[in-house]
Amino acid sequence: MPTLPVRIWPALLLLGFASGLPEPLVNATLATWLKQSGWTAAELVDFGWVALPYTIKVLWAPLVDRLVPPLLGRRRGWLLIMQMVIIVGLVVMSGIDVNGNRAILVAAALLVAFASATQDLVVNGYTCDALPPDRLAAGAGLWVWGYRVANQVVSAGVALLIAAAWGWSAAYLVMAACLLPGVLGTILAPPPIRDDPPLTWTATLVEPMADFHRRLGLGGVALLLGVVMCYRLPDGMAGLLTAPFQAELYKLVDLGTSRIVVGLLGGAVGVAAAAWALPRLGMMRSLVLFGILQAVSNLGYVGLDQRWWTGIDGLIGVLFIDYACGAAGAVIFVGYLMSFCTASTSATQYALLFAAYSITPHLLRPVVSALLPSLGYSGFFLATVVAVVPGLVLLAFAGRLSPPPLPPQQPPPPPSPPSQRAP
Repeated sequence: MPTLPVRIWPALLLLGFASGLPEPLVNATLATWLKQSGWTAAELVDFGWVALPYTIKVLWAPLVDRLVPPLLGRRRGWLLIMQMVIIVGLVVMSGIDVNGNRAILVAAALLVAFASATQDLVVNGYTCDALPPDRLAAGAGLWVWGYRVANQVVSAGVALLIAAAWGWSAAYLVMAACLLPGVLGTILAPPPIRDDPPLTWTATLVEPMADFHRRLGLGGVALLLGVVMCYRLPDGMAGLLTAPFQAELYKLVDLGTSRIVVGLLGGAVGVAAAAWALPRLGMMRSLVLFGILQAVSNLGYVGLDQRWWTGIDGLIGVLFIDYACGAAGAVIFVGYLMSFCTASTSATQYALLFAAYSITPHLLRPVVSALLPSLGYSGFFLATVVAVVPGLVLLAFAGRLSPPPLPPQQPPPPPSPPSQRAP
């Protein structure tokens, strides 16, 4: 067993931080900025397409695997390039008139989203290549916690406090500077202990689906994809409008403070609840329980809209329940997806399933944009609760699918956490 350099552990924490930081800056935090600048909710739903690269990143994963940059090698070289692109993109966004230069804003946000999604791919690949199997869980844990701090506290919370005090341009400049620890992590990270030959197009895109077909059959694959697309639909739908909805009701200081306070605490409670339930209830009953809870938690936003509860206390309560239920559902959901991935193709198979999951809310953007004027926020959030029904119906049939257990000596690579909608 090779000896690991001590510097790999802080490097993974910093790389997780760099992975988690950009997504809210082209999604919920940006939507808050645009809402305060006069954009309508329907316009923000349509603008959300700029986050599509996080969904379709599997399409260019083979290129990242096969091409080797001239500096720092295959993994760290791509990381450094993507981090520089993210920093440049955020600096450009900081200087944009969001009402007068919408085309430039879209281009800059797409650039940041593309580079950020690619960074996620490479960090996962580096973690797998740099750690032996018995250290993979520890490395993934450091990376995930770095991700959560950046995603749920810094770019979704601290950025709003900076914007409230000094404006959005200053906030995005500070967020660009916050990528520098990730650059340090890339430089600090030691070369990986193994560098497997790059995958071919066939091995990357064709063989994983062929393996699904051999093990599950065509009907089983269709049923699995249906569950994947529908199970977290209430959370994905609500995520299209939670940021602009909150921006209408609360000041930036209140939103930023609430997200910082609730971000890690609610997520930690949800993860603990999932860890407690899974061995006691089993996978399928846990999926049903937390699927219902993550849908019902959206009623909190109906209560805010109807003024059943108000003020900062009401917001914190709604966010805490939302974060806890969403995190628990995400943990169970990731475990379910990974149970269908075989060791030889687990990275690509997970990426394909994750793409199917995350494309569904994007496909609903035109429908939401058209119906929002007649539904209003309360009607919309009620609809997200009802959206749990298709996933639960499909789960009732999915119990007959029998995923094979992963060999313990070859654990799957750490997946990117499903893109959590910002509160």
